[in-house]
Amino acid sequence: DMFADSEQPRFKVRSMYAENQEDHLMFRWPEKFAVGKAGARLSTNVSSLDLLDSPYARNVSQTENFAYVSQYKSIPAFTASLTMTLFENTTMAA
Repeated sequence: DMFADSEQPRFKVRSMYAENQEDHLMFRWPEKFAVGKAGARLSTNVSSLDLLDSPYARNVSQTENFAYVSQYKSIPAFTASLTMTLFENTTMAA
């Protein structure tokens, strides 16, 4: 889901393999790439998003998956790795 209720849009990302309904991550458009007055973008080259603090974000930041963010600065690799972990946990429990 995208929330464009401020100059810095936020994105709610939830895996279909999440253990709980409330398990989700929130990302925010970086401030330097915020939408300016009259909808003009301050920059068009966005290479990252800010991960917002939440209980779930703190939890996944303690996993091996988070190395893709902390070491490699790759949110796509992080979400792919997290998805595979959640998938494995779901299918192993079934």
